[in-house]
Amino acid sequence: MSFKSVALKDSPGWFYDHLETSGTDMLDASGNGADGVYVGSPTLDQRSLTFLPHEGRSVLFSGATRATVPAGIVTTTTYTYEFLIRPETVSGVQCLAHDGSNGLYINNGKFSFYYSSAYHDADTTLVAGNKYLLHLVVTAGEVEFLVNRVSDGTASSAPIFNSTTLFAEDGGGNELNVSACISACYPGLALTGLKIRNRYREAFSVGFRKVIANSAPYLHLPMAETVGNANGFDVSGNDLDGTYSSVTLDQDAMLHQMLGGSVLFDGASGHLAVSDNCLLYTSPSPRDATLSR
Repeated sequence: MSFKSVALKDSPGWFYDHLETSGTDMLDASGNGADGVYVGSPTLDQRSLTFLPHEGRSVLFSGATRATVPAGIVTTTTYTYEFLIRPETVSGVQCLAHDGSNGLYINNGKFSFYYSSAYHDADTTLVAGNKYLLHLVVTAGEVEFLVNRVSDGTASSAPIFNSTTLFAEDGGGNELNVSACISACYPGLALTGLKIRNRYREAFSVGFRKVIANSAPYLHLPMAETVGNANGFDVSGNDLDGTYSSVTLDQDAMLHQMLGGSVLFDGASGHLAVSDNCLLYTSPSPRDATLSR
């Protein structure tokens, strides 16, 4: 299972996973045909922000860049907006989504909903360069902010918010400097905490993988790639991806209650070639290259 497959079960009005490698079309994966348009040439085909990189790609928005999306998706005061992003800067006022009057922002580091001529801020101050799963959940006008699955503040009397521009204000202005991996809107649906936690599990390292991540390995290969992937993705943060040869991908998971898979090596020619500049030992202490399978 992936973030995308979990999310699509909730019938989003639009769902952009930013898989494009060229062009200006921002393709909607919801099945509703709500394709958007990239404006100002953002940098496409960047590494995914999901924990398992083979599950997607991302787009870097910087400078005078944005995306437009179809109007008329949200028609009531119950809805959810969802973003998996990495803000490259958090200073000042930067727009995440806009409908021509109101908008979602990073307001001096805070996830914020601007309406009724005021910013309504979440509690947490975001950090540039960190990955965040952001949710704005509105139920009959009552607002809840969630940052990385944790409730992060509330507000009241929110209007219908029908975003037509992402990562900048309508027509441009207050552009957001951000790497974006997932952008989704769920009209008429207030996502529950359980559904949001399921998404978080797909986006971040949890369980055994979290234990490994906390040890700051130089190389971490989950070996969860599916058929058709030649790369063995390193998730240590050092991007030391390897290349598979003569293996069988997408085998049964070996960790209890852990999503993903394993790789079958044939004991003969099958192997995973990794970078020959991996520094496995440093003085004075050894530093491990970790394989999670």
